[in-house]
Amino acid sequence: MPTLQFSETPTPPQPLFPQRKQLLNHIVDGLAQARPESIWAKIPRDSLSYDAGYRKITYRMMANAINGMAWWIKSELGESKGFETLAYFGPWDPRYIIILLASVKAGYKMIFPSPGYPLIGLTKLLGQLECQKVLTSSNKYDIVSKLSSESGRDTHEIPSLSKLLDQEYEHYPFNKTFESAKSEPLIVVHTSGTTGMPKPLIYTHGWVASWIEQNQLPVPKGHTSLEHIIHGIEASSLLPNLFGAIPNQLRVLFPLPDSPVTWATALEMIRHNSPDLLLAPAHVLDGLASDIKYINEISQKVSMVSFGGGPLSESTGDILTKHFRVFGMYGTSEIGTIHKIIPTGPWDTRTWNSWKPHPKENMQFRHLQDDVYEAVIVRNSSVEEEQAVFQMFPKLQEYPTKDMFSPDPHREGFWSYRGRVDDLIKLSTGGSVNPSKYEEMISSAPFVKAAVMCGTGKPKTALLVELLEPLSEGSSVLEDLYALVDATNNEFPPQTSIAKSHIVITSPSKPLPRAAKGSVQRAPALELYRAEIDGLYGYISV
Repeated sequence: MPTLQFSETPTPPQPLFPQRKQLLNHIVDGLAQARPESIWAKIPRDSLSYDAGYRKITYRMMANAINGMAWWIKSELGESKGFETLAYFGPWDPRYIIILLASVKAGYKMIFPSPGYPLIGLTKLLGQLECQKVLTSSNKYDIVSKLSSESGRDTHEIPSLSKLLDQEYEHYPFNKTFESAKSEPLIVVHTSGTTGMPKPLIYTHGWVASWIEQNQLPVPKGHTSLEHIIHGIEASSLLPNLFGAIPNQLRVLFPLPDSPVTWATALEMIRHNSPDLLLAPAHVLDGLASDIKYINEISQKVSMVSFGGGPLSESTGDILTKHFRVFGMYGTSEIGTIHKIIPTGPWDTRTWNSWKPHPKENMQFRHLQDDVYEAVIVRNSSVEEEQAVFQMFPKLQEYPTKDMFSPDPHREGFWSYRGRVDDLIKLSTGGSVNPSKYEEMISSAPFVKAAVMCGTGKPKTALLVELLEPLSEGSSVLEDLYALVDATNNEFPPQTSIAKSHIVITSPSKPLPRAAKGSVQRAPALELYRAEIDGLYGYISV
């Protein structure tokens, strides 16, 4: 949290405060007064190229833009009295954060749906929220036109980023205290859809404040907080984080607004800045690890590399940890990210793929099978130390994450992610198979895009494989794949092994469905190939 206590009053901010919980809108407006020239974010000056360098956005500019957006919402849509939901589609630029906090001032709540989801899924998601108004940066987006024409939703084009940043606006007051607003919605997020259709979740102001406090807790003696390490640094982040950036004064770097999330994007961002941390999805880091020339260049600026949204392959992690301090982010839509700690002293390069939770996370690991455990969060007894997830589910005393972990053999108290409990394959023979490690080993091959193991209710396992390039005549890829499967089988018990006859190569016309974060959606993928999978076992799909 900032070292100042802010509120919507003319009173100067207080350096000492009786409680740390405060509203994000008050923090931004307060910083705009107390530290107006502090940098919140940096954006490319040119929307098409990095060559013109970056423009700085101060907290004064940010607060002014939020005020302008709030006045626009009130003028165009009226002031909401019941926290009506607004959806927004646009390029990845600061307007996402600006419109989020502006909507709060105007009495609304935002959802930022992934445009990659099928129309039917988006329509169902917005329908659950009774969302009838869609905001967009431009009506050129196909999904916006479809939502308007096929479901009758109103669409509104918001002001340009330059107008919001460069024009001066009157202050838009937000006269609420934390106590009065803590149960009110701040934003609607949706689950990734990895295990099925995305579902909406509402983050209240209380949820966010609890999460921020949890990540700012003092650490046990002899430990350092990974969350505290990144306080005040500049991050080349492809996943800009509102809740982490503002309380920590973490300066966020934005990519070109319409650029894809690739290694080339990250490389250009880093070349034009001096970030301390690169936070990116695994496939971006795979690109970095593929060329020592890039590693040597980037390591002159970046000291820390973090990954989120899915596991990082062992081969990539082992390469990067020789040049950077590498660590993973763990969290879910319901709990946020976990406060991670490490022992003080030299950085242990062996444990890049595991983490240790802060004791106040009160995370218990309950045995499932072999060396696999499920993480369960148990409510802290003190109301002041209550974890964020219990703001969302106030009647629960514990929250099963349904995520599986194994203890790190190198460090006591550290845990490595092993997949979802829902992913466990329960064979008809009575055995259970955790597919995550096998899938990771197959997916790490340069010619494989993704691998999904299946077999629940069947006598043996099978494998869906999506190749990086379509099969062509004379290609040796199939032979390479079969050799890889044979080699991988040797590292697993017989019930996990995949027979050559039980491999399905996916069709380019039916790509595996993916969540917004890029991971394969297991349940939809298996449903998409149900006929082919059943055919392996001699079944006929109906």
